[in-house]
Amino acid sequence: MKAVRIIGYEQAVYTDIPVPVPTADELLVQVMRVGVCHSDVEVYRQELGIYRNGGASIPITVGHEWAGVVVQIGTRVQGFEPGERVTGECGIGCGHCALCRQGLHNICPERVETGVFNRDGAYAEFLTVPAAHAHHLYDLSFQEGALVEPCTVGLWIAQRAGIHPGDQVAVIGCGTVGLMAVQTARFFGADRVVAASRSPFKLELAKKMGADTLINLSEQAVADAAPTVTSGQEFNVVIEATGVAEGATLALRTAAPRGRVVITGVFEKELQAIDLNTIMPKELTVIGSLGGPTVFDEAVELIRKGKLQVLPINTHTLPLSKGPQALAMVARGQPDLVKVHLDCSLN
Repeated sequence: MKAVRIIGYEQAVYTDIPVPVPTADELLVQVMRVGVCHSDVEVYRQELGIYRNGGASIPITVGHEWAGVVVQIGTRVQGFEPGERVTGECGIGCGHCALCRQGLHNICPERVETGVFNRDGAYAEFLTVPAAHAHHLYDLSFQEGALVEPCTVGLWIAQRAGIHPGDQVAVIGCGTVGLMAVQTARFFGADRVVAASRSPFKLELAKKMGADTLINLSEQAVADAAPTVTSGQEFNVVIEATGVAEGATLALRTAAPRGRVVITGVFEKELQAIDLNTIMPKELTVIGSLGGPTVFDEAVELIRKGKLQVLPINTHTLPLSKGPQALAMVARGQPDLVKVHLDCSLN
């Protein structure tokens, strides 16, 4: 089968590899569409800590935001049939530890992550997925299905933040995760959702996704804007979705006393310049958020019912054969780019 493999620093190739064979507990899926995540770029650049410390290695087939069709089921699999549309989770835990028993396989210390480390992903014509981590898409399109995983990230952020009516929410960074956080904050009933970014294009998308107010960080600081845009109130929830030290420091400084700050960006480098002195004086609660381990089925239903919109973030689509170019495009960045999809039907 054809696949895109990362073989070295900023080196990706479109090549032939064997079709994977599912175990008794797995599905074999024909991949129809897969999203290019910034995590893929971090593998491409070998910036993730697990690669730096020797816990994972290349080559690897990346890709964890996917949709496809079941073509074969393992002998012990129940609940899935060939021909059904499915997607799957990124983090796959050991299944036995206390965290996995709570459904928190996303933070299992023994986990693998499909297409990120120690398990091949979906930049390929086929992949295997444990049935326990697969989810039906029903009548969702493959384009929508490949956006379910980013949607779960947004839902998990909102749940981790405990967003509820009355909250004043600021989202710093309007990439895929930030845009989904804007929308889920609105869905969970926040009184006001403010989106902050340096990109006018992404700010306009944030407006479409439900942001009440847009702040161009090239022109104004979020904290300076707070009294104006929140009718004199401060932001009691701040979501950091940039993955850079400046964004994390900005989030901490922007939050109101006793506010909740959710860190969801993946930082490419060890941080040396975050202002931690804002945490104690304001009694801030700092919350980490990784993936969306228990909300896949909820995300599918919300998209099916039209309560969450995902298609606006898919700004570019290329064939699978252009996977190496897609990685380079996302690594380089461009003003009108949010989510690139690889469409396997275009090959």
